[in-house]
Amino acid sequence: MLALADRIALLDHWVQEVHGSIIAETFAETQKDDRLRQLVADVRDEVDRRVLETADVIGVTTSRLAKRISVLRYINVKVVICEEACEVLEAHMLSATDSQCPTSHPNWRSSTTATSNQQLEPIT
Repeated sequence: MLALADRIALLDHWVQEVHGSIIAETFAETQKDDRLRQLVADVRDEVDRRVLETADVIGVTTSRLAKRISVLRYINVKVVICEEACEVLEAHMLSATDSQCPTSHPNWRSSTTATSNQQLEPIT
């Protein structure tokens, strides 16, 4: 029979061993989940790109433009209309799209923002 101190040490060892394997297993599953989420996002992007590729005009909000710029940059669209709700200035929106703005992106022939004078003033 083991002494109390030895039993406590053995228990601590088992707890650490189990705890370590659970952490390693959880980390591996998290990485697997991240890879699967990225795969789903990539498939969704490709589906969106193929659908949008058939359009001559695409309308987006500034939020969607920012979120989906990775898809929009590969589309040969003639016109992009961005509803900006006076939340940002047009120059900020175009500079945020960087190489996707009409002046430097050969696929975008025109870009415009749709606003309303009844909406909020731009946030600067």
